[in-house]
Amino acid sequence: MTATDVLTGQLDLLTLLELETPPTAPLHFTVGHYHPDELDEAYAYRAKSEGLMGVSNWSRQWNEVQTGRNVADGSAHRTFTYGADLRCNEHWRNPECQCLGDLPYRVYCHDCDWWGGIHQNENHAVEDMLNHCWVGWQDLPCVTSSMKPNGGYKFKIPEDYPKEWQYPGAPVRTARTPMSGRHVPGRSPWGGYDVGVIEAGE
Repeated sequence: MTATDVLTGQLDLLTLLELETPPTAPLHFTVGHYHPDELDEAYAYRAKSEGLMGVSNWSRQWNEVQTGRNVADGSAHRTFTYGADLRCNEHWRNPECQCLGDLPYRVYCHDCDWWGGIHQNENHAVEDMLNHCWVGWQDLPCVTSSMKPNGGYKFKIPEDYPKEWQYPGAPVRTARTPMSGRHVPGRSPWGGYDVGVIEAGE
C-alpha cells in the first residue's frame, strides 16, 4: 500500500463523517422536548468521537438510565427514565471547588408519548410519571415484602387489595426502612413500579 492509498483512505473516511446526517437533538443539555430515539441518537453520535466515558462526563446530554426501564408485557404505560450529569468535573480534581451541579432525571411514557418534568431526584421523577399514568396510586394500601431465598421479592397482598389495581404494569406501595426507599421499576407483583414508602417514625 502506498502513501497515496493511505491518504486517499483517510480522505474517504473524513468525507463519510462529514456527510453523516447530524442528529436532531442537541449535543449538550437541553430542556426541549425530543423523542427518546432522538436523544439516544445524539448521545451515540457524540460518543463516536469522545468515547462513552467522554460523552458521559462532559456532554451533559440526556441518556437512558438502564436501571430505570419499566416495560412489563401488557402494560398500558411502558416507561423509560433518562438522566443528565450536570455535576462539575473540576470538583473531582480540585477539593476547593464547591459547584457540584445536579444530576436531574425525567421519565418518558412510550404509550402516552409524554415526558414528565425535570427533577433533581429520581423518585420525584417517577412520582411525576405515576401521577400522569396511574392516577390514584397514592391511595393504594401499603403492603410489605421480603426477599426470596433464591432472589426476587415476595409481596404480602391482602385479600381486600383493590382488584382494579392488579393488572400488568400496575404499581405497588411497599413499606420500607430509611436508605431503602428507591422506587424500583418492574418489581411490583404485576411488573410495575415498587414504590418505596418510608413509614412514619422510622
